[in-house]
Amino acid sequence: FFLFSSHCAHDCAAEMFGWAPRRHKLEIPMHTLSLLALLPLCVRAANPVQASILFEPHVRVEVRKFAEVPQFNGSPSRLVSIVNFEENLYVCTETSGGLIYKIDQEGNVSLFFDVANALIASVNRTLDTTNTIHGGLRGVAFHPDFSTNGKIYTSLMEERPQDPENFVYFSDVNDAIGADSVVIEWTYDNEQQTIDPLSYRQVIRIGMPVYDHPIKQIAFYEENLYITHGDGSVDSTLVGGGQANDGLGKILRINPLESGSQPYTIPEDNPFNNISTYSNELYAIGFNNPHHLCFSSEGELIVADAGRDNVEEVNFVSPGANYGWPEREGTFVHLDSGGLLIGVAALPANDSLYGFTYPAAQFGHEGQIGAGFVGQAIAGGCPVQNGSPMDGRYFYADFVISGKLYYSYMSELRDAITMGEPDQLSQAQTYQAKVYYDHDNDDETPSLEFESLGDIVREDMQDQNLRADVRFGRGQNGEIYWSSKKSGHIYIVTNSVYDASIETETVEGSLTFENASCTDNTQLTSSLSRSLANYANVAPSSINIDTLDASCKQIKYAVTLSKDASANFRDQMVENPAEVLGSTFVDAYGIPSESTVEGSDDDDNSDETSMGFIKGQTNQIIFVCVAGVLIISLVFIGIMCCRWRRNQFRLKSVRMSSARADSLSNLGMPNMTATDVRNSVGSATEGGARIVSLPEMIATRKDKKSSHIV
Repeated sequence: FFLFSSHCAHDCAAEMFGWAPRRHKLEIPMHTLSLLALLPLCVRAANPVQASILFEPHVRVEVRKFAEVPQFNGSPSRLVSIVNFEENLYVCTETSGGLIYKIDQEGNVSLFFDVANALIASVNRTLDTTNTIHGGLRGVAFHPDFSTNGKIYTSLMEERPQDPENFVYFSDVNDAIGADSVVIEWTYDNEQQTIDPLSYRQVIRIGMPVYDHPIKQIAFYEENLYITHGDGSVDSTLVGGGQANDGLGKILRINPLESGSQPYTIPEDNPFNNISTYSNELYAIGFNNPHHLCFSSEGELIVADAGRDNVEEVNFVSPGANYGWPEREGTFVHLDSGGLLIGVAALPANDSLYGFTYPAAQFGHEGQIGAGFVGQAIAGGCPVQNGSPMDGRYFYADFVISGKLYYSYMSELRDAITMGEPDQLSQAQTYQAKVYYDHDNDDETPSLEFESLGDIVREDMQDQNLRADVRFGRGQNGEIYWSSKKSGHIYIVTNSVYDASIETETVEGSLTFENASCTDNTQLTSSLSRSLANYANVAPSSINIDTLDASCKQIKYAVTLSKDASANFRDQMVENPAEVLGSTFVDAYGIPSESTVEGSDDDDNSDETSMGFIKGQTNQIIFVCVAGVLIISLVFIGIMCCRWRRNQFRLKSVRMSSARADSLSNLGMPNMTATDVRNSVGSATEGGARIVSLPEMIATRKDKKSSHIV
């Protein structure tokens, strides 16, 4: 329609302003080529996951720079993990020296421990950085009793011993590479107020087939250490482990403290205890590249597992569960051949017989069909559970290039159906967040709006070609931090911080939904609570919802929010409740027919009331009216343009007829006027000439194949 309309407009304008006319014989080929030009865009939109990633109205993720880690050899430090212990953050620099930095609550950075040099000093082996993306120092964890026993643990890639037969391996491989995945215990020296570099003690060691997808992050929950380990495969070119009885593609759980001659002990409730199929140390199996793990306040283990060519996963990990890799990728059958779309297939009807557990949330890769690595992979975060405006969300990101920031609600992640028949499986909705960057750390200047965390990194480094390389961490009070390997900066999500000093006020009111029913009341009230919280920039726990009548059509709400924002909230709930609720809610449940706010300052009435569309939708009415006037004006202009063009044709045809009549009068008939010729030309029709009417002349003129008009 657009191509056709633009063609007509061009012709009309060409007549009016004397532009070069179109070459009409090229119209169809040009239009066809225009449509064909769109096909590559369609191909690039290939995505195995059909569920859309949504934007929620009024959700702002506010970010500012918190700290900067010193450069290493003139380049930004590659920050790979952020952990909290007591009041400080600790960050690991991966292949940038294998260092651990401490960052206090003011953002001051100091070196805490040089792991790479401690390895050389204690065992004369090096931190292996052969793979600059997956090698080096991977993570750090403080023992819960650190204050008394001084124990910390690091996960890393270490140079393989020259005599591996004299070392204890949890699992090893034939044709092992020159580096192992290792968890090491170190001890804090209270007198020196530093980690003793000679206190190295191997806890667990795993042999690797390739320099890719090795050991990842580690974390304590109570006295047990959880260890994430990749499947030992190279990007998309080699399918690795996950199902074998080894450490590849697994989550392990141990008590890392030494017990007699044992380097660690195994918790009594580990799921594979006394089961011959798998080793007792294993906690869950079937992972590809579990980058990050984090615990909720309820003890739920959340693991972000990077996919191969198609799907990224957020998994709620249960003891003994099998997450499918390499048999499954997301909610699809994984095919060894790989490739976007062609590397996965639909689950079989009897899939529940295999006993796999599927992700609680997932998002797909986008690119050309058959592509391998397209620069997309998940970086997992932590749930926010501290009463801040971001409360109730689990954050994660497409970390490699774009740095798009995603989140899902913890309630939906818990409700996801991750086992059973294929048509019964469900995942939490993935939302994308817009990011507002306080680039100058000044509350008085407006924040810059960005589409992704990667855009912030590129803005800070003034390099639009940088990868994002995002990692997440959580602070002492449940706030969210993130970092980039490309900048060495650590950022804080400022509205994930709970501020108890804010003076609050409670606004109460009611909403009436004519189309509501009690069957969908639970979903409606849950969505309403979320929408009100998003607009008011408060935690969902600050919203109280009650159903007032038996028909479930009238709902009472109470919103506790900042006193500074309460007046605007009241006004908007009266004047424009649809704007407050947002398009997502309105699309699902409609616009409330009545909105009442209690405690108005109006002297004539203690309540303010909006009656549905009439009072609450003034802006929409104005918009529709203006749009209607514009459309009618455009149509009128188009009609007048076409009429002008038609009159021009007629005028030209009349002039042409007169000119040709004059020519006939000059050819052998000098005594005849043009009028005489026109009156007598009919007698010449028998000789082969003919006279045509003006409409016929116009029609004939339009036929480009016609050769003559007399």
